[in-house]
Amino acid sequence: MEPNWGWDLLRNILSFLDSAGYALVSGVYNVFFTVANAQIFSGDIIDTFFSRIQLILATFMIFSLAITALNIIINPDAFKDKQKGAGKIVTRVALSLVMLTLVVPFDIPNDNNNPLNEQISSNGILFGFLYQFQNSVMQDNILGKLILGSNADSNEGNFGDLDNMSDIGGTLATTVAKAFITPTLNDDSDAPDVNPDGITEDDVACPEAITDYDYSDSNLSYKTLVKYINVTCDSEEQGEVYIFDYTPLLGLVCSIIMAIIIIGFTLDVAVRAIKLVLLRLIAPIPIISYIIPGQEKNGAFNNWLKTLASTYMDLFLRIIIIYFGAYVILVISEGGVNIWQNSPGFYTSLFASVFIIIGVLVFMKQAPKFFQDMLGLKGDGKLFSGIGTMLGAAALTGGIAGSIATNAMTSFGENREKGRGVFKSALGAVGSGFAGGLGGAFVGGKALMSTDKNKAAAVRTAQMKRNTMRRAGSTWWGRAKDVAVSTFTGSSPADKLDDKIQAYNDFASQYDAVTVQADADGKWIDGMSGMSVKDLKENLDRLKVSNASSQAIKSAETLYKNAQRKWIDDVMTGNYKNNRGVGGKDTNFSTQAKQDIDAAMAIKKNYGLDLVNINNADDFKIAAKTAPNKARNIKNSRGYKARKVNKTQ
Repeated sequence: MEPNWGWDLLRNILSFLDSAGYALVSGVYNVFFTVANAQIFSGDIIDTFFSRIQLILATFMIFSLAITALNIIINPDAFKDKQKGAGKIVTRVALSLVMLTLVVPFDIPNDNNNPLNEQISSNGILFGFLYQFQNSVMQDNILGKLILGSNADSNEGNFGDLDNMSDIGGTLATTVAKAFITPTLNDDSDAPDVNPDGITEDDVACPEAITDYDYSDSNLSYKTLVKYINVTCDSEEQGEVYIFDYTPLLGLVCSIIMAIIIIGFTLDVAVRAIKLVLLRLIAPIPIISYIIPGQEKNGAFNNWLKTLASTYMDLFLRIIIIYFGAYVILVISEGGVNIWQNSPGFYTSLFASVFIIIGVLVFMKQAPKFFQDMLGLKGDGKLFSGIGTMLGAAALTGGIAGSIATNAMTSFGENREKGRGVFKSALGAVGSGFAGGLGGAFVGGKALMSTDKNKAAAVRTAQMKRNTMRRAGSTWWGRAKDVAVSTFTGSSPADKLDDKIQAYNDFASQYDAVTVQADADGKWIDGMSGMSVKDLKENLDRLKVSNASSQAIKSAETLYKNAQRKWIDDVMTGNYKNNRGVGGKDTNFSTQAKQDIDAAMAIKKNYGLDLVNINNADDFKIAAKTAPNKARNIKNSRGYKARKVNKTQ
């Protein structure tokens, strides 16, 4: 690659993105280191707790001895039993007392500020030694040195100074960066040596990469590599070249994935710290239970001991995985894996390296469970058990904001529909938004705590359901009232509204049925036209399909509508029998129409329909036309939607 301003600009932009990934790894690992060294409870708290349970422990021990003595009295042969006899009990009591002294904190002189003495004073002998060993391993970065190498004075090592604890995360980030920023090699390098394991001045195109720009310096930082990314030199073989070969973006991708893995480890280690505190606090209980015979395999003491061992080792297991992953990535990028020999081409080998690096990162995700299964340690070994909770918490936070917005907007709309002013509606929206935030937090928190898998999705689903209900007008108080009404009446408010909607539609249908009867009656004669409603309708239909004028059609329609209205009036008032030549005798049509009218009036009364008072045919017609609109208004109202939602909850 021949250096020029275009390549310089591109390398600057891409290396800046990569450096953001390296900084992320550095910061996240420093947080991991801090969390790993955290001790939650002080010695005073533990002393106070132990002093409170001393009486309980003493009572339990005396009770156990009394039960054993009683068994020996009842069954004298048990006295000589090797597992449950008196001798074994005495041995177990003695061992329990010794173990209790190991877990109970006590003050010892510490004039020289010895950290071990301080730990023992705070945590007891057992946990004091455990915590001090952990601190020594972490602060001296022993595992990192074992895996990556620790020869800070040698120019042959490429792994950095691991004694600088002010930025231990920077050391890990530099290790990742060195996998993708390497000194430019000579043209005469053989294929197997394209990425040599040990880089010297003779191997590189620009010796100053080794001498002046400190690539082999154990204190090298990823910031230095990025800073010198565009520095060039005049090579005897290649002319002007960049002193560093740079593989863009892969460093960013690997850094982000590694950072996510370390974040998961950090949360797991935080949970581990809580577990260690609990194991330390309850230690006297399983130790005292050791007195009880028959507790060798599955007793409380053995389970406590196994849990303590697996929990304590969990931190070191994750540190090993982090450094092992970084080391393998570095080895792959520096030619430690033989994928360059007999390769079809450079880019094929490059993509093979990328897939192997991705495989390493995937292995880092699966490694905790792999090692726990292999070593027989307790625990689920899930990397993202902590990440899932974190993502669930993030979803919960976002969902709370959504709940606040949903409640506020819904409340504002409801208040405006009720005719309240903008200011009062806005005040109501603020209060409702606050209540919505609490409701969203409760619903989302409940989902977060009750779900073991895919916590973020569970939280989102629960809060989306809650917000959808609120947008429909459903409230907690409304749901409670609806449940109470359903319990005491056997019918939910939603059912009652459905019945009312149906009643409005049925009322309109009854009017339609009455008009059908009128149109079919050929005996009743209209005094104005001298024709029945049936004849008038048939005449109107003929004119509509003929070439009659619009005026003729309009006149015929007026006669027909007036006759129909009079017919309905006569049926409603009982005048049908005495009307115009019918001979005082009802027709089948009038009888059915009377029944339909009575049914419509009964529907209006029984369901309390909000319709005009009906005294004549015109009122009946107006009410029938209004009824479907009333039904639609109910169906589209917030109250109806809310009660439909309430019914399903």
